[in-house]
Amino acid sequence: MAPKRVERGQAVKNPHRKRRGVVRLIAAQAAFACVAAVICLSPFPLGSTAVSFVAAWSLLLGLAAICSVPARLSVKSMVFLLAAFVSLGAYLVVIHEQISVRPWFSSGLVHPIWARAGAVLGEDFPPIVSVVRDVPLIAIGAELAFVLMLLVSFSIASDRRDGLRLLRVVAFAGAAYALLGIVTFAVDPGKILFWKNKTDHLANLTGTFTNRNTAAVFFGQASVLWFLFWCEELRDMRERRGLNLRGAFQRLVAHPTNRSLFALAIFVTTLCAVFMTGSRAGSVLTLIVLLVAFLAYFRREFAHWKAMVAVGAIGSLVATGLMLTVGGNVGQRFSIQGFSDEGRWPVYRTTMQIARDFPELGTGLGSFVAIFQAYRPGDVSISGTWNRAHDVLLELASETGVFVAGGVLAWYLAILFLLIWAVMRRPTRDPLPISAALAAWLMAGLHSLVDFSLQIPGYAFMVAAIVGTGLAQALAPPSASSPVRLSAASPEFGDGVDERSR
Repeated sequence: MAPKRVERGQAVKNPHRKRRGVVRLIAAQAAFACVAAVICLSPFPLGSTAVSFVAAWSLLLGLAAICSVPARLSVKSMVFLLAAFVSLGAYLVVIHEQISVRPWFSSGLVHPIWARAGAVLGEDFPPIVSVVRDVPLIAIGAELAFVLMLLVSFSIASDRRDGLRLLRVVAFAGAAYALLGIVTFAVDPGKILFWKNKTDHLANLTGTFTNRNTAAVFFGQASVLWFLFWCEELRDMRERRGLNLRGAFQRLVAHPTNRSLFALAIFVTTLCAVFMTGSRAGSVLTLIVLLVAFLAYFRREFAHWKAMVAVGAIGSLVATGLMLTVGGNVGQRFSIQGFSDEGRWPVYRTTMQIARDFPELGTGLGSFVAIFQAYRPGDVSISGTWNRAHDVLLELASETGVFVAGGVLAWYLAILFLLIWAVMRRPTRDPLPISAALAAWLMAGLHSLVDFSLQIPGYAFMVAAIVGTGLAQALAPPSASSPVRLSAASPEFGDGVDERSR
């Protein structure tokens, strides 16, 4: 038999193709490692609020973006990325207009404070829109890092298995910080990590954060992930035994697996950490999104709206019971202070007044702490400094204008509706990433209306990673819909791929 003729160039192309595949694999693993490092390390230095830490994480995320090699993207994914880059470009134009002495479109919107300062001091200050020069360039760092984390996570999660691995990293990081926070609080409740003296919240767990509210939503998000990993075991039991959801639950309780016990133990630990913070909004939102995550995960089991209402009612009763029995000082704070702290409503009204006075471009990103002193109402205590509005949307409206704030709100609602659509219309996909993303996005959005948790990078990176992973799965092409099973509760820390899905 005549030997098979080798086409010209074939022997050369195959090694090159193999080499390119190896390079792509190494680049993808490097991108994953950079993102995992940011997720695991950013909460440690007090939430990474310092500019130096934001710069360090931005460098790692930039390296991850360079190395990221996304899998085949659908048309919907490409449209999403294009819209994100266009919106980001428009936002950067706004920042340019705020700090430029020669703006492109807003020469008539300079702040009058520069003319007044020049008249008083006898100097000529170049007029700009921002009330504090160059501060927007510093303040935008954390926001760009958040967007970069979301987009890089989106790119990584275009590979279904890498996306689930990323969720496992987030879950273990959250569990580790919860355990660390509980141990350090038990040994020395007056310090953070044994060396940083607390200035507030001495009787509450704050973990590695300085604020108990941020710690509550951070631990709450970790508890949601571990609860969903336990739901993975429940679904696996239902499929293997051919049972309905109730029968699978009874079977799992009677004969628990090692993975289900592991996930349940970490879930209870992180949930206890939430209650130990004493945060009212964080505790209530955690219980709410746990119910939302459960309904989203088992969407196909509750096809009729009556079933969903019944499960919601039962879940509400269980949540109320947990709040009363193990909520501790959370319930006490509700009974003493109600639903809002003294001073927040006057600050909200003042922030809205600033937005009304400067609706086009605001007073400059990051300038709230400076401009608020000129508007500070008389019914707010003169002690202390209000460096946050405790409402991210209102603060954004005062600093960048109502149009930018409206655009950010539109983006939030668009992502929320997209995740809800994925839960309702794409039931054949693995429900864990999308359910986790919906819970994370809902918790972050609602909590940002009453506090500044999303302005803390250590928590914001966690949200961005989870939401980016969920969006990638929601917009993935139909050919990528084959289920991949990955349990973060696996004590072997293997790849967790179910053999039946191969």
